[in-house]
This record gives sequence, C-alpha cells and structure tokens, in this order.
Amino acid sequence: MLGNQGVTVTDQTSLPEDLFVSINTRSVHELDMRKALEKALGQLSIYQDAKKEPDQIFNVTLRAIVLCKGVLLDASPTISGEASRLDPDILIQFGTSFALGKEVQMVLVSQIERKPLPSPLIEGYLTCYSSYGALAEHLKVRTAEWDKQSWNRAKRQVKRELQNLRHFSVFGSTSDDTREAIEEFARGTLWRPKFDRQADSRTELQSLVREIGGRAFCVFCMEQDMDEDSEYEVFVALGLAIGLGVPFLVVQRRGYHIPETLKGYRAIVEYEQYAKLKQQLASYIQVFLNPGIVQWSESTFRYLSSWGDRLISSAQTEEDLDQAERLFEALTASITASKSNPVPEPYAGLGDALLARYYSFEPRNIDLLVRAKEKYEHALSLDPALIRCKNGKVALCANMGETTLLWKLV
Repeated sequence: MLGNQGVTVTDQTSLPEDLFVSINTRSVHELDMRKALEKALGQLSIYQDAKKEPDQIFNVTLRAIVLCKGVLLDASPTISGEASRLDPDILIQFGTSFALGKEVQMVLVSQIERKPLPSPLIEGYLTCYSSYGALAEHLKVRTAEWDKQSWNRAKRQVKRELQNLRHFSVFGSTSDDTREAIEEFARGTLWRPKFDRQADSRTELQSLVREIGGRAFCVFCMEQDMDEDSEYEVFVALGLAIGLGVPFLVVQRRGYHIPETLKGYRAIVEYEQYAKLKQQLASYIQVFLNPGIVQWSESTFRYLSSWGDRLISSAQTEEDLDQAERLFEALTASITASKSNPVPEPYAGLGDALLARYYSFEPRNIDLLVRAKEKYEHALSLDPALIRCKNGKVALCANMGETTLLWKLV
C-alpha cells in the first residue's frame, strides 16, 4: 500500500500520509536531492520508489495527490545535449496539485549550470537554493510550518466555470496536418476547437485555469518538436485539467516519450500517419463531442468517487470505511462546485460511507445518521435527481423512527 492512502502497489513501499514528494529521477543530481530530502525529513519514501503496475500509474498518482495535504516537487532539470528542461511529470503534478488547492512547493538548487527556462506559470511556487545543504535546512523549517499552520488555513479556491459548452481548447504542438485533423474531428457538429488564446493565457497561471475550466474538454498534442515554452504550457495545463476534473484527450505522435504520469489514462491517441490520426479521432466523437462529456465517468472526481464506492461495497472492517471516508472528505475539500459544474458524487459517497458505518459497526451512533443526512442533502442541492441520495434518505427514515417526521427526509 502507499502509506494509508489506499493505493495498491506491488510491495510495501509507503508514502507519507500528509506529504506527496516527487523527484526527477532523470536528473544528474538525483542522489544529491535524495540526500537533502533525507537530511530534512528523515527516512522518507518518495513517490517514484513506490512500485506501481504500468496501467495504474495515472490512477495511483491522482489518488496520492488528492489524499495528501502538501506537495513537494523537485524542479531539477533533465539535461540532454544543450537542452535543460523540467521533467514533464513534475509539471503535470504541479498543475494537478494547484488545481486541487494543495499546498505545493517546487525546489531547485541554483548551483546547477544550466537551469531550466524560468516560466511565469510556476512563478511564486519555485524556490531556488544555493546548495543542497541550504535546501535541507530550509525544508526542515518549511515542512514544520506546513504541518502547524498551512494545513489549517483556508484552501486556495480554484473554481471551474463553464463558459461555452460547445468549445474545446487545443494545447501543444499543432502542425498544419494536426490542426486539420482536429478541425475535421469537429466538422459537421456544433463543436469548435479553440487553438489560439489571449496573450496572457500563456504567462499567467490563473488565466490558464480560466481557459481550461471554461471548456467542456481539452485536447493536448505532443510531438518531438515542442519548444520549452510549449512544454511548460502543455504539461501544466494538462495537470490543471486533471485537478479541475476537465475531461481531456491526448494526441501523441508515435516516437514521443509520453510522461509516465499518463500511463494508464484511457483517452490517448497515438498516431504515425495523419490519415490514421483522423480515423482514430473519429472513434472518440461519440464520447467527446457530446454534451454529456462534462459528466464523463472517467473525469477526475467521478472516477475517484466510483473507486470510493467500491471501497464501501467491499468494506469488511471499520478501517476499510475509514479509507473510503478519507477519500470522499479529500474530494469534497478539493471541489469548488458551481451551477455550471455540479459534482455531487463525492458528497453522496460520504453519506453512503457514514450510513454503512452505522449499519455495520455503530448502530447506536445517531450522529452518523445526522451527518449522512447533511451530505445527502448537499449532493441533492447539486443534483436534485440523484437517486442514490433519495434512497439513502429513505434508509435514514427507516432507522430514525418518529424523529424522521421532524427531519422531513422525503
């Protein structure tokens, strides 16, 4: 397991319950970073050391970030020839963490000869140090501050507000042929791709959040010839889409090394010839060019909610239900629901978990029923037609006896 996060892996490697730590294992300074982290934080398992099934990496990464309270990311560059760039996985994890409202910090030691190109997208979240010793000393203080203060302060509110249901944004390297294939993907429908954004959307993180959060879905194109600016935007934007719960389609030119974080994600089109790309995109028309895409079952919050539902249905001990409750509580803490983006499932799931605890383990604890009622009503305020909540409230009636007349549960 990954710590207490309920993420199944193939060995006993663990991650801390409160801190998600991710490093660049392709950096020449990987060992220096590991030593600095150990000096600052003690014996600490790192995300990259947790063994994961290849087809589950996307899900494991998402669950781990959702369940943590703080995120610490290694911004050491990967140096290849003359290029010096941030690890794409680190950028995706940054975008995901930001959108989920997590406390996130990127760290870099400035003694490295070729630092990655600075980007306004991570400005304010990247701290540079003169040495690995200085990094270790500061982390001791910084993580203590996080533990005592930041965990308890108001979360950053990142809200998704749909602006135009029939528009989808396209990010990344789009050659004329790729652009034509994407335009043909939407041709004959009411949907329109948006390739060009306002000037500040490339330089301001909040502008990128508004752009992504305002679309029904996004398309991310990855090719070998992406420049550093494009890489920053594509991977941070992709992380934002994950964290905001925005469905997305990845278009990848064969030969491009896809970031590890995306392994196991289902909506990836890999192509070699543009004629094949058009055919493959056509197979996604029914899924993506559909008003129901905003409630796609594979989007972040709905996927994790369904995973939590499975935890409840298979629970045999109170610890199993603890796991489900922690997940749903983390989700409800991360979501800023809106009329244009109602996400009722995590609230309903939390109601189900509380009701299951009452039935199976604490039949005299009426407080569980009161809390379950609150969660069901919150979910119904977002989606009045949610059958599972109505059924849950009927179950509450059966257990509350005469008190139900006062509750007006039905």
